[in-house]
Amino acid sequence: MTPRRGARSEPSRTAAADDEAFAADTSVVERDGVSMARTLGKRPRRTQAERRAVAERELLTAALKLIAEKGVARTTLAEIGEAAGYSRALPAVYFRDRDGLVRALWEHVSRLFSRRMKQAAECREGLDAVLGFVDLYLTRPKGDAFAFRASQVLQTEAFTSAPEIRESVAQHNHDAERYLRAQIRAGIKRGQIRPDVDPAAQAIMIIGALRGAVSHWLINPKINLELLRKEMLTSIRRGLAP
Repeated sequence: MTPRRGARSEPSRTAAADDEAFAADTSVVERDGVSMARTLGKRPRRTQAERRAVAERELLTAALKLIAEKGVARTTLAEIGEAAGYSRALPAVYFRDRDGLVRALWEHVSRLFSRRMKQAAECREGLDAVLGFVDLYLTRPKGDAFAFRASQVLQTEAFTSAPEIRESVAQHNHDAERYLRAQIRAGIKRGQIRPDVDPAAQAIMIIGALRGAVSHWLINPKINLELLRKEMLTSIRRGLAP
């Protein structure tokens, strides 16, 4: 298949671009009658591993955008390659098939969420930690145009058009439930949460409410997510208060 004009057929083209930039930054000067190369702003040539990492990152970024807009079922590897500026065939080289790409995407977005969750959980325990989880779940990170929506789409479609990540998403849900159960128990012990609250049932209810709210937002992006977040926090705080 012939790549579209202007597409990067493979990441090794980046090395050629680096070589051209290197040549452009090099001038020749005379010193004591001897020609010498003077490099202005010399940039080291990237290794094959670095070029591959750049290509993978750009492909994943393009995939997040397309999945956020179209969903998993209607996104093809060829479209992702074109959107990233590479050949239509390159995603298959790196990820083999759509299942491999979806798994890589889920690993990427779940790592991002786990990193944010770890930062948000620091110095929090009990009711504050529960509310912090809700706040984080319904907050779009600044500068994140597509990853938040794409992550929600992936979780929703894991049980329909993306079964290849179903087990991983189920584990993600289990970890979230376990975290909330532990924090609800801590809140009860601290007197922040009613003692008659069942930690396991309440954890599932909170996650279910969050997923339901986000599902509505995915269908209708005009919904005010910030207002929804504030109302959810108020409702859960009142519902758990002693």
